[in-house]
Amino acid sequence: MGATLWALVLIAGSMTMPADAASQAPSVSPRVSAACTTSSSPVATTLASMPPGEATATPAPTVGASPTPDPSAVSGTRPRLGGRYVRIADSPFAPKAGVGVWTGQVAVISDALTGRTLAYDPARDRWERLARSPARIDLAWPVWTGDRMIVVGDLADDGGIETWAYTPATDSWNELTDGPLRGHLSSLAWQAGTLAARISPPPDDVGIIDADTFAILDEAGRCWRAIESPASMDAALLGVSGHIVGIAPRQAQILDPLTDTWSTPIATPVDIREPGLVVGDRVLFLPLASNEEGTGGWSFDPATLTWTAVAADCPVWTGYATAAGSLAVNDAFAFDTDTGTCYRLPRSPVRHRRDPLRLWLDDRLLVWSGNGGEESPEKRSGYVYLPPTANGIR
Repeated sequence: MGATLWALVLIAGSMTMPADAASQAPSVSPRVSAACTTSSSPVATTLASMPPGEATATPAPTVGASPTPDPSAVSGTRPRLGGRYVRIADSPFAPKAGVGVWTGQVAVISDALTGRTLAYDPARDRWERLARSPARIDLAWPVWTGDRMIVVGDLADDGGIETWAYTPATDSWNELTDGPLRGHLSSLAWQAGTLAARISPPPDDVGIIDADTFAILDEAGRCWRAIESPASMDAALLGVSGHIVGIAPRQAQILDPLTDTWSTPIATPVDIREPGLVVGDRVLFLPLASNEEGTGGWSFDPATLTWTAVAADCPVWTGYATAAGSLAVNDAFAFDTDTGTCYRLPRSPVRHRRDPLRLWLDDRLLVWSGNGGEESPEKRSGYVYLPPTANGIR
């Protein structure tokens, strides 16, 4: 459970390369199919021909005004958000590594390790078995494109990467690429019709794949094609507000999918090493504890290229939080990105479970399955958290 979430945590932990490291990056060996061609892109289709991004001059960051926080958020006596948890129907089975997306009508959830797939309809509180996926993927990353769920991840047996799609209209799975891709999936982002990935050397193949590579799934969806790398090779990819953003500790860049190139690097106001969480139209970074600069976190708006200091004291870490409307929530607290207020949530009935699946379903938060720790079986039960309508997110 929670493989997507913990994959993001691992990415953040790997962000150690300095901003000017692009000039020192090792050469990249081919790992994208030579058959991957497209007439719409001027970019070469093999990794051997792809240089790392140029380390251009980095402009000073634009820092916006911080929202005025609720005084109780700073003092430690945080206001209660209210709302309630409601238990939902038990699912037909308990997943081993569930990943899911919200389609607008149902939550489609697949057990990446076994292929078993379910749909949960919150309007009827009903589960339905769906077609079983042929893939057996570890550390899976799901995205919803508007008509299908794409699941990309490392194979559980041989360390390659596979790309599969589930189409609800036909209740069917199909593999999008011609075969496994060598490497390890470190980051994945979908936005405005573009699916981009950061592919890293697998631990057991050092020397075969020399450095991280960035790629886009080609228009026909048959293979991955390499694109120019951002200036910092350890950038994590996030899709937000019509943009795919690459954010490294000291800079952010925006991908232009029409030319497969990156914008001039935008400096970060501090060393950003937290996992990013997309909340509304911005990317939020909240630490486990206050950083050396004395601030709790930052948000980045790709539309205005603006950084804003947020949350001086709110125990919500974006490495273990879920976006729910304007909120970033964990088991006990919520940070409102619109007002800068830190709220205390109602007592969660699943607070002691490890790695439950969390999905925002337009007006409620699904919290399902998880386990009680080592040797504890996964659960078939779950809840939905219904926030108060007065908060403005329902």
